Amino acid sequence: MLKFFLCLKYLRRKKIIILSIAAVAISCALLISVGSLFAGFINALENTANDFVGDVVLTPNGKIHDYDILIEKLTQNSQIEAATPVLSTQGLVHIGRGVVKGVSVWGIDPATRAKVTKIGKSLLLQNDPNITPQFNPQNSPDAITGFVSIGLLASPDPDTDKYDFDSAKAEFIGKNVVLTTGSMSASESGVKFSSKGNAASNFKVKKIPFTISDIVFAGIYQMDTRYIYLPIDVLSQKLYPENKDQLMANIIHIKLAADANSDEAVAAIWSIWSEFANETLGWGSFAISQANIETAKQMQAANAAELQKQMNMLLMIFGIVSTAVVLLIFCIFYMIVTTKIKDIAIIKSFGASAFTVYSIFLYYGMLIGIFGAGFGFLLGYYIIKHINQIEEWIRLAFGLKLWDSSIYLFTKTPDQIDYSTVKWVLPAAVISAIIGAIIPAISAARVKPVKILQYE
Repeated sequence: MLKFFLCLKYLRRKKIIILSIAAVAISCALLISVGSLFAGFINALENTANDFVGDVVLTPNGKIHDYDILIEKLTQNSQIEAATPVLSTQGLVHIGRGVVKGVSVWGIDPATRAKVTKIGKSLLLQNDPNITPQFNPQNSPDAITGFVSIGLLASPDPDTDKYDFDSAKAEFIGKNVVLTTGSMSASESGVKFSSKGNAASNFKVKKIPFTISDIVFAGIYQMDTRYIYLPIDVLSQKLYPENKDQLMANIIHIKLAADANSDEAVAAIWSIWSEFANETLGWGSFAISQANIETAKQMQAANAAELQKQMNMLLMIFGIVSTAVVLLIFCIFYMIVTTKIKDIAIIKSFGASAFTVYSIFLYYGMLIGIFGAGFGFLLGYYIIKHINQIEEWIRLAFGLKLWDSSIYLFTKTPDQIDYSTVKWVLPAAVISAIIGAIIPAISAARVKPVKILQYE
């Protein structure tokens, strides 16, 4: 009890201790903020992939027909909740006079896609979880309509990365645009060579005029600046008119059941795919094996790994810098031992052992670590929860933009605390404070009361 009484007394009386507590708090807040920011980017990268393409992506080595049979077989498996087809191609979109942009085009089925992804939350007009998104909500006869990503229609504010949604809807909803794309001719095969030696494939250019019925804002820079979505039946018939009775797809996006094991689910998908490709498509074993089946997390593994490396490097650098806290506590405690040597001698003269004196200063260091870690957690929590407001304040005050969506992928900085970082930062702060107190504690324990008090 005496130990804690003396520790609390020194905490109240010695104002310089506030400097030690502040140093520990700032170091904790710095490490928690850095760890949480990068963990937030990694989590957002993985989660948005799930939101955009589902849990698992099946990519055959070529186009497939009768995909509805494959989807039916997939959804009959208990590991799989839903699946949706995609016909993917590339093209150029003519939005207005002199405005032509390269795009990725996806032919999709909105009804099944809403079961696999969160496309409904990404639409500006049909942003209602209670309705199934439609390409032609007005049911206009013979109208070809599509969704266009907002980054193809407007540019975000260079300072805030925010789009003017109202202006985009007013200007582009209902506007007619033209997509230029193409496909390889199915009636001919092989590659022709011109007299100049250049390879000229049997590529047929297709122009698809359509009306913008909704705008997509996914919150992911690459997705918001490149993608166009058309009805899969329309795109399939335009690209492959020779197969009017067989709609085509070249990707299947799959959502797993809530309790599904991803490894077991992928194995089940492989089995279903192999059976379908062999029996329905008539593909051989080699063509079947060339398909790619991977989870959304695996698709983002390379990007996530790079962010993880950056996070580890920054944490290591800031961790090394934070070791200055140990030196600061050592200096302050050594000064306290020097100025309070008479108090230490009196305590020992009343029968306190060297270990008791030693433990007093270790408890002292531990309390500083606990208080500093606590304040550091609160500071780090506040910074992360208000990171977007802080970024905006820095931009307004200093003209400095911290996060660029074209580099960091997202239009909004993640603001969630990473508790896995907190779990090691806080104990490390307390241990560092104790380490900084060890040598001064040993010095205090070696004080000889007779030598000190004989002159008093």
